[in-house]
Amino acid sequence: MRDKYGFKSRKRWPWLGELDVNDVVVPDIRVTAVMPPELEEQFRGSIRAQGVLNPIKCIWDGENIILVDGLHRLMEARAAGHKTVPAIVVPGSIKDVMLQNLTTGKLQGRGKVTEMIRVVKYLVEEEHMGLEDIAVQTGYKLRYLEDLLAIARAHPDLLRALDEELIPLGAAKELARIKEPEVMLRLLYQVIQYRMKVQDVKELVDKTLEVLEKRK
Repeated sequence: MRDKYGFKSRKRWPWLGELDVNDVVVPDIRVTAVMPPELEEQFRGSIRAQGVLNPIKCIWDGENIILVDGLHRLMEARAAGHKTVPAIVVPGSIKDVMLQNLTTGKLQGRGKVTEMIRVVKYLVEEEHMGLEDIAVQTGYKLRYLEDLLAIARAHPDLLRALDEELIPLGAAKELARIKEPEVMLRLLYQVIQYRMKVQDVKELVDKTLEVLEKRK
């Protein structure tokens, strides 16, 4: 994209103005706040009636304008046929985008756990950040980030159960210790059916792992 906003020569930040809705890049990996259906309907109506009043937040990485916060506002503005959207832009990198997206997601409400897992996994594996550093820069507790990373490669059904709030994060972490998919899924359905507490799940997983080890 050509520097039509003058970002390359700009010396004072942040930039506040109107961005072309098509100039904003939405990362594939991000945390998006979940909006209740009734609130989403009201939100959509307000955008169509008054436009976007609260600016979206973006980072300019030297080439692209990348969205940090405001996906719902951006998408509704596009759907309503608006050509521009008010925005605050600061310089940074994709790492800054991920860190700030995690932080704003924490402040504005709950996003999908699986999305948070993907962001944390990206920061660790692609940006080579330690969990301690991520905790300091986002405000999340270190133990919580450790739990997210522990289930990063879990079975899709386990992650889906987390998103649908059928099991707590602690139970998902325990179940993720079982690497055999069929065994893990059998325990998952048992945990959901009986609404087992995290401590009970831990004991169940411990016993299951003992049995599996003896079979080997």
